[in-house]
Amino acid sequence: MSEAVLQEILKEVRSVRINVEGLQEKLDVVQKEIDILKVNNEKLTADVEILKANNEKLTADVEILKVNNEKLTADVEILKVNGEKLASDIKNLQAGQSELNEIVTAIRDRQEETDAKLDGFSAEALLQHSQVENLQEKQLYHEKILGQFALKFFEQEFPFTNAHR
Repeated sequence: MSEAVLQEILKEVRSVRINVEGLQEKLDVVQKEIDILKVNNEKLTADVEILKANNEKLTADVEILKVNNEKLTADVEILKVNGEKLASDIKNLQAGQSELNEIVTAIRDRQEETDAKLDGFSAEALLQHSQVENLQEKQLYHEKILGQFALKFFEQEFPFTNAHR
């Protein structure tokens, strides 16, 4: 086997090795992005829990308002004065509830987007992992061939080593 062929094979093996290293770097970047997304996902989940707690508090506040409304029915004059305030408070609470529902919906939408991105990154990571394995298999194959060529080369260049076997 000629030196040029061996050099070409060695060059190809080095190229494959460089490609494998590049893919590993990309895989590391994707993994870091996945980790960031996981942290963001956990933060969003915590925010949703806080919003749920606030929603329960608002529901409790509405219940308190209902109790107060029953107490206010004893005095008609107080009911007239406070009735308008209560109606306004209920509208504000409903607006707040509506806004809270919109926020929860927006958070859920972001959660779904985050999950979709996470799934995409996971799929990309699996693909790159598969590509790295494929390149490693090619590298092993080329190293095996290079070893065989080197052995044949030495057997041809140094035939006396064959006699001692």
